[in-house]
Amino acid sequence: MEKVVVKMGLTPSNAPFRMANLRTFLYIYSFLMNNHYNQKDCKLIFQIDDTDPKKRLHSNEEIIDFYKKIGILNNELPYIISFQANNKNICDKFYNELYNKGFVEVNSEGVSYFCIKKYVELFGREIIMPDLILGNIVFDVEKITRNNNFSIRRSDGSYLYNFASCVDNFNLGLTHLIRGKNKISSGAFQIILCKSLGIEIPKFIHLPMLLQENGTNEIINSRSLFFDTLNEGYDYMPTISYLLSSGYGDSEILYTSLQNFVAQFDIKNIHKKDGQFSFNIYKKICNRFRNIPSYEDYEENIKKTALLLGRNIDSKIIEIGFKHKLTYAQIYEGINEIYNDIYDDISDIDSKLLQEILKEFMNGTSLTELPLKFPNTEKRLIYNVIRWFYIGHKSGRSCAIIKDIFDTKDGNYEKKIQIVESIIKKDERI
Repeated sequence: MEKVVVKMGLTPSNAPFRMANLRTFLYIYSFLMNNHYNQKDCKLIFQIDDTDPKKRLHSNEEIIDFYKKIGILNNELPYIISFQANNKNICDKFYNELYNKGFVEVNSEGVSYFCIKKYVELFGREIIMPDLILGNIVFDVEKITRNNNFSIRRSDGSYLYNFASCVDNFNLGLTHLIRGKNKISSGAFQIILCKSLGIEIPKFIHLPMLLQENGTNEIINSRSLFFDTLNEGYDYMPTISYLLSSGYGDSEILYTSLQNFVAQFDIKNIHKKDGQFSFNIYKKICNRFRNIPSYEDYEENIKKTALLLGRNIDSKIIEIGFKHKLTYAQIYEGINEIYNDIYDDISDIDSKLLQEILKEFMNGTSLTELPLKFPNTEKRLIYNVIRWFYIGHKSGRSCAIIKDIFDTKDGNYEKKIQIVESIIKKDERI
């Protein structure tokens, strides 16, 4: 059975939570899962580079927990968690091998450099990097190194990225090296090291970058972190869908689940060019997601959003959200409004009408029947009173939505009526 082993490399900074990086990891996951469905022996190496304490903003546990909640770390796809700080002994072994072959020069300060001249003598100046998306990428060794040796080990014995990564990839058995296009040049250095060590070179896949709307840098604006979008009221799955489609096939296609995307994934449909974050397209996808037909997809989206925000949500509430096509934020705001016991000044409300409506509620009159009980009163005034009763102010969301959420909890009416009746008693107009 053909093996497919891929690594996701993360640092304990904000990087694992950035939208642009998450998109890369979603493509890696989709590539692996698609191969897994095609009967290949697949494995994900989830590696946290904890070699530099200065970069640490999050614990390893936080990062692992996030990717489990997202769905990338799951029981269906075999994965192992590794830490790059643990590979120094292996690096020492390969460093000694390079040194014995005459590829290492050490300066007076104890810094070790790779000898370019020695490499060119043995392998020539041209490097060809076959890329499954971009095709063959050709480098001139002397141009990319400027004919200078490059450092591989510091004077304190710690190793630099290109060498440590090359050794690590081989030790982990990587078959494919998948990452952003900003890492293309480092691939050339790693090919140099692989050839010099006589170890297998993995297949390369360089993914397009997700840039700001003005085309500069990776996304670093206020919506750069995945949690930012959730806290701003955007749900889990529409955000995932936009990240997937923004660099794959048609940028406005809506994916209702990660599984749906994986099932049709083809590496050939990944865009070759970098893409720009379009907030307008993102908003369109979020709005379209509300109209999806499947309750199961909606339920998964709402539960994931709540989970990632550290909250629980009742199944009855999810059913109401689906009925009224609500985002998670709209559901959550509705719940918060209903359980808010702070009321606006009653002077803007018709107290006598409020008392009559309370009686009708107690008699079991439905929301649709209520206006028929007061034919001489404007519907607008009736609904203002109803909203004031439920949420403490007369403007806001649909009364039907408020009532449906309200009715999911027993005892709500009794509590609300007590509060409202005590306010009515203090109303000097009565």
